[in-house]
Amino acid sequence: MKFHTLLISAAIAILVTACGVSTQNTSNNDVKDIVRSIKYAKDYRTGLCFAVILSRSYGFNHVASITTVPCNAVSNDLLQ
Repeated sequence: MKFHTLLISAAIAILVTACGVSTQNTSNNDVKDIVRSIKYAKDYRTGLCFAVILSRSYGFNHVASITTVPCNAVSNDLLQ
């Protein structure tokens, strides 16, 4: 019984210490580039406006993020 308890404790310790937290530093220029790359679109069928950003994860996975935004918060020249 002691062996099983020791084995389970060791497995938990390995799992907990192996799960590291990734931190990423983002400079002000990176943030400005991200903000400039946001595209806005309006679905005229529903009247909803969306903010869309396309990015890469780990350099090769293409990721599209989309969210609704208030239409009155987006100027007409930004809407596509």
